[in-house]
Amino acid sequence: MIIYFSRIDWSKLKYLIIVGLSGSGIPAFLYAFAETRIDSNIAGILNSLTPLFTLGFGILIFKLESNWAKVGGVLLGFVGASVIIIFGQNIDTNSFAHLWYALLIVIATMLYAISVNTVKKYLQEMDPMVITASTLMIISIPCTIYLLATDIFTYIQATESAYFSLGMIALLSVFATALSTIIFYKLVQKTNAVFASSVAYFIPVAALFWGMLDNETISAWHIIGLVLIIIGVYLARK
Repeated sequence: MIIYFSRIDWSKLKYLIIVGLSGSGIPAFLYAFAETRIDSNIAGILNSLTPLFTLGFGILIFKLESNWAKVGGVLLGFVGASVIIIFGQNIDTNSFAHLWYALLIVIATMLYAISVNTVKKYLQEMDPMVITASTLMIISIPCTIYLLATDIFTYIQATESAYFSLGMIALLSVFATALSTIIFYKLVQKTNAVFASSVAYFIPVAALFWGMLDNETISAWHIIGLVLIIIGVYLARK
């Protein structure tokens, strides 16, 4: 943030705030609350709604041009991701009992859709590094205030593994949030919002890949889902 401060277009501050809150800030809390009650498989399926909302909001709010290939690709990718999660991981349907918590993830995917469309329409010319640094700095202010209002310091002193956990959070922050966000915004700028948001479909595929390295069983359903996702993303890109 310090290095790129002079390159920030402050006339676009409101869009940076929107991207910060909808892309990183609020969804992080919604997912954390939701997954205290629902199974992660359900969360995976609902997360795949992001490209659908991106397309829907893009057309209705951001005046995004669309076609049947793009719509079909988004729907096909969603089906593929659902196949991997439902049939490939023996999903616990009882998890749907906590529908109110599932709704939190649906809201989070809506916020993701707003974020990616905002980047594409209003921050197209801004350096992805600048977008990431400024938006994360913006949301760090309210998040730090919230953190200091908790018993975090007491917890750290009383918990033996607290520092190790903080280290893991630091790794997630740098690699799974900061660096990946820079790459993602670059992808949004070079392609389109719908195609870029289709990265959500590859989350179960990535999990499948790591499972293979851990000698987990790969079924025909995994392969079918993967093929559907690849075709869907190809169509969404056309």
